[in-house]
Amino acid sequence: MTARRTQHRSHSSALLRAFDGLDAWCLASVGVEARRVVSVRRTTWTVCYKVHVIPLRRIECKSSITLWPRARKTLASRRQPGWHPDLVKGGNWYQACGRELRRHGYHGSWLWSPCGRFGDFWKTLRDSNSLAREVRLLEHLRREPFFGTGPSNTALQRTFNRLRRLERFVLALGRIANELRVSGSARLSASRNGLTG
Repeated sequence: MTARRTQHRSHSSALLRAFDGLDAWCLASVGVEARRVVSVRRTTWTVCYKVHVIPLRRIECKSSITLWPRARKTLASRRQPGWHPDLVKGGNWYQACGRELRRHGYHGSWLWSPCGRFGDFWKTLRDSNSLAREVRLLEHLRREPFFGTGPSNTALQRTFNRLRRLERFVLALGRIANELRVSGSARLSASRNGLTG
């Protein structure tokens, strides 16, 4: 166990000691999470993978994937919709991401926040066995390239434009070489025929 984990555990124990002797208070739920930061097009997101254990009449297990935008400026009011324009144009990333999460059994929506729309997607798990399987799936998803983090349409377009410019340049060089070859052979034949002085 690392020093940081030991320190974290002792800090948590100190927090729980605040409830010593208060019998009416109990632990209502437990959440364990892993986070990562990803870049999608020109935006940065914190993705939170989390499992929840809620001991009601019977233990309920859930898992969630939450996507938080890391915006530099905040929205002034709810009148601003909060959708990032780079993620809406050229194929709506929000919708595509939601479909990808549904493919793994997660259902939810994109909600408004002062930092922009955030994704809140949940899955209900049957029992502790399915919780263990889900933790492995979440870890797999956390390690894999996140959906939409490949090269953006803008980057692909820039590469395509560079290739088009290079292609035009090569064609122009070919025309120049051809003209030089033609003019060179014309000069050569003219000099052979005594037409040049």
